Amino acid sequence: MKKAFVIILIAIVAATSAFAFKFNSIGIETGSGFYVSADMDIVDNLDVYARIGYSGAFSFSTGAQYRVTDFKIDNTKVDFKPGAQFNFGFADKLFNFSVLATLQFSFETGHLSAFLRPGIGFGLTSQKIAEDTRRTSTRFAWTVETGVAFLFK
Repeated sequence: MKKAFVIILIAIVAATSAFAFKFNSIGIETGSGFYVSADMDIVDNLDVYARIGYSGAFSFSTGAQYRVTDFKIDNTKVDFKPGAQFNFGFADKLFNFSVLATLQFSFETGHLSAFLRPGIGFGLTSQKIAEDTRRTSTRFAWTVETGVAFLFK
C-alpha cells in the first residue's frame, strides 16, 4: 500500500505542476464514470489533463495526449492524439489503479471541443475483506470515454 501512496503522490505533483502552463479548457466526460476535467497545453501539440469524478468509487485521473496528425471529415478537422492515462479510485476498504494507453479523436468548433478516447491497459485492485486480510488482483482494463469542453480562446 505504501507503493500506491508514492505513485499517487507523484501523480498529484505532476498534475499540480502542470497548472503552471496554459489552461486550455474545462469540461465533462462520461464513459467509465462521470468526470469534470481540465486540460492544459504544455508545449505545441502536447496536452495534459486532470479529472475528478465518480466511477463506482471516488476517482481522479491524469493523462497526456500528443497530437500526431489530423484529418478531415467533411469540413471538420479531427485531431489524432495518442497518449497515456493514469486512473486512481478510492472507496471504503477499496483502492483501484489503472494505466491505459489511449487514442483520442477530437474536434473543435468555436469555443466547444468534443472527443472520443478509447483506451486499453492494466489495472490493480486492492480490497480489505477482513481486519487482517487484503485481496489484491490485477486485471485487463479498457474504456471508451467521450466528453465535451468549453475552450478558453
